Order: sequence, then C-alpha cells, then structure tokens
Amino acid sequence: MRLESRLLGLAAAVAAAVSYAICALAVAIAPRAVADAFSYVLHIDLTGLARRVTWDSFIVGIIAFSLVIGLLVALAATIYNALLGRAVSGETHAA
Repeated sequence: MRLESRLLGLAAAVAAAVSYAICALAVAIAPRAVADAFSYVLHIDLTGLARRVTWDSFIVGIIAFSLVIGLLVALAATIYNALLGRAVSGETHAA
C-alpha cells in the first residue's frame, strides 16, 4: 500500500501543532511542574532551563516544530514508497 506523502506530512504537521500548543499551554500554566516532569522522562535536570512562553516564542516554535515534523514524515513516506516499489518489483535482496 503506497502512502500519500503530502497528506501524511500535513496530518503529522497538524498533530505536531496540536501537541505543541498543549505543551506550550502547560508550560505557561505550570513551568516548574512541566520542567520537573520532563526531567524525569529525559533523565536530566531541566529545571534550570524553564522558559517563559511569549506569543513570539509560541508562534515561531509552533511553525518551526510543525514544519520540521511534517517534512520529516513526508520524507519518510516518500522513502517508504520508494522501498515499497523496489520490493514489489523484486529488486530487493535478502541478506
């Protein structure tokens, strides 16, 4: 089954934007708690790195994060389709 690279990339970008907005809201409401939570997840002390969320940082961050995620997922779908095409045509070799 081939993937629609552009649609998958767009869907990933929208999902990334939603998750970024939720994360930014959490940081704006409770920066210390979020830093503590991510410190546990990443096994590193992030409490000193907590930043205040501004409208400028939110807009730039959501655009950059969503764009990068969307492009990476679209690229992965394109690579998947290329590999799938090779597998279907019998060009792949067993190791």
